[in-house]
Amino acid sequence: MNRLQTFINGCLRTILKIKWPEKISNQELWQQTRQILVEQEILRRRWGWVGHTLRKPGCSTTRRALTWNPQGKRKRGRPRNTWRRELEAGSHMEATGEPRWGPGCLEDSCRRPLPHKGFTGLTLCILFDVK
Repeated sequence: MNRLQTFINGCLRTILKIKWPEKISNQELWQQTRQILVEQEILRRRWGWVGHTLRKPGCSTTRRALTWNPQGKRKRGRPRNTWRRELEAGSHMEATGEPRWGPGCLEDSCRRPLPHKGFTGLTLCILFDVK
């Protein structure tokens, strides 16, 4: 993420024609261009895709892929965490270790809004048809 943000900052400085002797902080740069951090944009789009996928019918391949749990060791060069694990980590799991968007999310502690579009754990459980 850091390398990507650095590249974007450099591009923004080029667009604004800010040369190296002129010092401007990254925060000022983002305010001038009305940009958000690339990490926040990725999270926003990730949760947007999850919401889009959860509105599909239960038989949809993309919706079933969210709950699919491949077994075995991942090949060399693949990320250690699957997309689902990244999603669970990003959903701020409770101390119980249960994700707020999957099974077991009907507890009261899971009714807080998720990071995108006001989804709550209860809403996502209903969309997932979790009993």
